[in-house]
Amino acid sequence: MKTVGMVLFLLGLINFAAFAYGTKVVGGRATALGPQDGRYYVALSHGKYAEVSAAAWQYSAIHSASVFITHPLGMFGVILMIWANHRKRQLLAKG
Repeated sequence: MKTVGMVLFLLGLINFAAFAYGTKVVGGRATALGPQDGRYYVALSHGKYAEVSAAAWQYSAIHSASVFITHPLGMFGVILMIWANHRKRQLLAKG
């Protein structure tokens, strides 16, 4: 279980780091606004937007959604590692 937990945690961490880097490269992240009159925008900060290509917006939208999956998986991985460590200590204490 500890190995599974570590894999899930690392998956979440790596995907979040890739998302942060991708957001920096694209210049922002895709929002729920979607295309506006055939133009694609990413959110910068403080309500400002920048126009990007359709491919950049689609990448950002997909990667943004993936974080909502891998982030909870990463947290679950931490819980699994804690549980596995706790279980191991219980078994060692029993002798």
